[in-house]
Amino acid sequence: MNVLIFQHAATETPGTTLDYLNTRKMRSFVHHWYRDGRAPDAEEFDWLIVLGGGMHVDSEKEHNWLKEEKRFIKDWIESEKPILGICLGGQLIAQALGAKITKNTQREIGFQEVLRNGTPHRALKSWPQSARVYQYHEDTFSLPPGAKNLLTSPACGNQAFAVDNHILGLQFHPESTKEWILSNAPSVLKKDGEAYVQNPSETAAEVTRALPPMTTSFFRLLDNFSEGMR
Repeated sequence: MNVLIFQHAATETPGTTLDYLNTRKMRSFVHHWYRDGRAPDAEEFDWLIVLGGGMHVDSEKEHNWLKEEKRFIKDWIESEKPILGICLGGQLIAQALGAKITKNTQREIGFQEVLRNGTPHRALKSWPQSARVYQYHEDTFSLPPGAKNLLTSPACGNQAFAVDNHILGLQFHPESTKEWILSNAPSVLKKDGEAYVQNPSETAAEVTRALPPMTTSFFRLLDNFSEGMR
């Protein structure tokens, strides 16, 4: 299987996604939109993974490549080949399907709880009822027409959505590595009243305990999502 990965910023790498693909003997190609220009030929790939990024989905003046990426994602969705989006990637997929991207009522940064809402889906066959996952967002997507809401949190109602078995969007960052999480922490300024933002010391204290089970759950999600693709 050939997997295409869209990266939007030098600092937001595929993380543990590459570890997963390597252990499953899948071939991967990372396309860096912020430096590589036009996308590669979609016909060469079987699965698209769209990563996160600090930009808004509509910040096309600052990042003019977003226009082409959005066209690529729409065309990919029409091909009915599998696609997975993470944070910004989930928002881009949701928007391509007709959803609105807006500011969430509050920021989520650090390790926070996400909960299953009882909606079944192949990708969540091994996902726990409750999981601590790494969050780094202030925007959110509405639920696209025809999509199922799979996961929620106290701060953000839409944490994961799916359309059939081949489209999956996540709001959180299950691909995170310890290095990336700790590199983000010093820049986080927790404001008064932000109940779902961890300060740097809180994140650092939790990362060693919370990261391994999150990574394990992420790999199981990828296994279950890709079931039948290979």
